[in-house]
Amino acid sequence: MDPITHALSGAVLARSLRQQTPSTGALRPWQVILVVTLGAVIPDIDAVLGFVSDIATLTDRRGITHSFVMLPLWALLLGWLFAKLYRVPQRRWQLTALAGVGLALHIVFDLINAFGVMLLAPFSWHRFDWGTTFIIDLTLTGTLLLGLIASVLLKRWIAIQRVAIVTCVLVVGYLGLQAIAKQMALGEATRFASEQGFAPDRVSVQPRPLSPFHWTLVLESDAGYRLAHVDLLRNDMPSLAPDAGFFARIDASFVPVAKAQWTDYSRFGGDAASNLISDKEVAALWNSKSFAFFRDFAALPALLSTRVETDRLCATFQDLRFVAPGREEHPFRYGICRRVTDGSTQVFAFEGEREIAVNRTSRLLF
Repeated sequence: MDPITHALSGAVLARSLRQQTPSTGALRPWQVILVVTLGAVIPDIDAVLGFVSDIATLTDRRGITHSFVMLPLWALLLGWLFAKLYRVPQRRWQLTALAGVGLALHIVFDLINAFGVMLLAPFSWHRFDWGTTFIIDLTLTGTLLLGLIASVLLKRWIAIQRVAIVTCVLVVGYLGLQAIAKQMALGEATRFASEQGFAPDRVSVQPRPLSPFHWTLVLESDAGYRLAHVDLLRNDMPSLAPDAGFFARIDASFVPVAKAQWTDYSRFGGDAASNLISDKEVAALWNSKSFAFFRDFAALPALLSTRVETDRLCATFQDLRFVAPGREEHPFRYGICRRVTDGSTQVFAFEGEREIAVNRTSRLLF
């Protein structure tokens, strides 16, 4: 999730905790709130790795700072730091526990979206995800914000705590609704494949913005994918005014399931590509050692384009998890060129439509 949502979730959860009986050395409410909130935000400190490496977002982001294996160490460090800062060494273990709550909350809120979290780092770099929530969810963020504002306006701690608890319950209920919607979307994708006589190797769905009922249905085979953007509750085709705003344009991209418009994407070529180079050559580029970072990251890799230069063959790929309707530019598009004469390769990333050479393609940490 975005940093604002992480901070709000930590602040609301901290306000739902029971206040200590006032005593010498007892933590004050604001101290508890600060520890939990910082714990819910600080794992994203790994974003600074992006200034060091062009591919750190793919190889190291949401790694050791988002690992349940490493969580006890980070909690101990934060607990020690706040015990020093608050000058309450006798509360170090309590502060450690509070920091651990915030850290765990952050990990869970990142686990629910499709980008994934390396829960077992540094022992495994596999990304786990539940894939129920779009990375920016305005309903989720708005619920947390309203709950926090309401609790701030109150003076009695018992009232503050009750509002915070209600907000937490609403958030859990909303996330549960998204999990149910995901199962509904999977059912619709499976039903369509069955009715059309398709036998996909895998059926999956991807959450999309603005509604828990906006989904991208994915039918996957060795050759490629079929995708459709749908609204599970919509019955009629949406109409779009000429002066429609940004959110209206996105919303109109999701059509009723019965009128789903399916688009084919290829892994390595075929009808979905321009075929400037052969499928075999595209596959060879994809399997190049220097392109391993993208192979490990992309859950739904698809060929975007190919080209032939004077002495190089090039292919560009994208991850269909991040190809959402309504966006002019899609993230995580990478390409690779191989020189015909000596077999050397050059990896590049896209910044808008501009190609940026990637010179380091290995993991920064460990």
